[in-house]
Amino acid sequence: MTDTVDGRKVAISDLGEGFYAFRETVPTTTHPEFEVHILNELGIARARSLAGVFDRALTDIIDLVPAGRSLSLVKTKLEEACFHAKKGIANNPENQKEKQ
Repeated sequence: MTDTVDGRKVAISDLGEGFYAFRETVPTTTHPEFEVHILNELGIARARSLAGVFDRALTDIIDLVPAGRSLSLVKTKLEEACFHAKKGIANNPENQKEKQ
């Protein structure tokens, strides 16, 4: 079943015992920075390849840097860098599934 809640179209699922799940059915973002992109096969392959690059880099760094605050910061910064690189992959239209 669908309804409008606070001006937004939502799908409502009855979970039983008086509980309901609400899921928004239309995108609410107007700014492209917050769009959701579903990757096609090429995009998925590129994202996995990129993850492998970061994984190998971290493996090499772990062999050189002792455990502690510095290594923890390296891990955090690599995770951030990987996130931004994957966002770049996702923002590239050639890596996106066609919108239906």
